[in-house]
Amino acid sequence: MQIRRIQPAYAMAVKRLRMQALTQEPLAFAMSVSQATQWSDDQWAQMASRNSTGVQNIVLAVVVDELVGMVGCRCDASPKIAHCGMVWGMYVLPAYRQRGIAQRLLQAVIDHGRTQQFTMLKLSVTAPQTRALHGYERAGFVQYAQEPALLMVDNQEIDAFHLYYRYDTKESV
Repeated sequence: MQIRRIQPAYAMAVKRLRMQALTQEPLAFAMSVSQATQWSDDQWAQMASRNSTGVQNIVLAVVVDELVGMVGCRCDASPKIAHCGMVWGMYVLPAYRQRGIAQRLLQAVIDHGRTQQFTMLKLSVTAPQTRALHGYERAGFVQYAQEPALLMVDNQEIDAFHLYYRYDTKESV
């Protein structure tokens, strides 16, 4: 298994993986399948290309030639909050879970944040995703809030936990 940064050539594979994630885990992501299907192939290609600018970092897990996992990290352009990266879109195909892939993806994002001189990373995880929550905590993320009804999916309110990772208190994961 290899961990790689996204390149434009991966855009359609990322689109397929993201669509699968949104379909299989609708309570885990803020984006819906209907929103993602509205993106043109050009928009997916632009997303993959932006990765090289430092504004966004999307990391992929590849087994042989199959894309099996991904996670993203972005930072805001505003100088007042550019010290903090936002982790988003963590997903590993069900057949590849429990193999340490999510931890390796997360470590790659943490390492990237260190090179960007972030002081912290933040993320949100929905309450139904307890395994993901525990994985983030094992990686050194600390829960600081629970937000009621962050998402509304099929008239169901979905709570979320907010977590942070401070670089000044962590040597590495």
